[in-house]
Amino acid sequence: MEGLFEEVARAFSLGETALGLSRGFFRILPTVIVVPAFGLRGVSPQVRASMALVLAFAVAPTASLSVLEPGGVVVSWAVDVLVGLPLALAAALPLWAATMAGGLVEDLGGPRVDAQLAVSRDASTPVATLLSLLSGALFFAAGGPKAIALAVGRTTLATDVLSRTVSTLAAGATVALVVAGPILAAHVVSTASSVVLVRAPFAAARGLVPTLRSVALLAFLALSLERIAVLVALFTADATRAP
Repeated sequence: MEGLFEEVARAFSLGETALGLSRGFFRILPTVIVVPAFGLRGVSPQVRASMALVLAFAVAPTASLSVLEPGGVVVSWAVDVLVGLPLALAAALPLWAATMAGGLVEDLGGPRVDAQLAVSRDASTPVATLLSLLSGALFFAAGGPKAIALAVGRTTLATDVLSRTVSTLAAGATVALVVAGPILAAHVVSTASSVVLVRAPFAAARGLVPTLRSVALLAFLALSLERIAVLVALFTADATRAP
């Protein structure tokens, strides 16, 4: 692995073609750092850098046409990171929302799973981990990496990166409400139903309360998953749309 990165570092110093590859690498770097689909706990920084390098080959032809910043190559690399940051945040929001939904289900009294599956940095519960993995699979199936590569290849600092970053973070609140809304509604409904059943004269009805609550939360979680899939598809379509 060390030999690979030594060769990459040497290639970056060869000329204009390698400069385009290096600029593509730094544009993709925020994605492999921020997006949960690339960030499983067992994935080392070297592997993430390798993934960024692979995607950088797709961006290199366009990035090599970009004019260097007045400060030189290092400043240009810093600008490239800023260019890729809003796109990485936009791609990560639906995946973060999926992880949040899984944690919310268990916090609100959903089914408890004792298995230790914490392979995701952001997932604190088994259900959150499973949803994080599922949303990552949706991201790859929908062509998320391809969409990001196309988008960072045509994005420049002149497109107001700061404004896009702020608007993307603000949109995160909307995404959270869209995904968590059904789960919170299920919690309200199941709690109200539990109050009614607890007062029921039949002991068997009281025993159904935990089961009904778990079933209701899982049913509304399925609705949230559909919304997460739609959000991932919308991101992919928006990122690949011609400017």
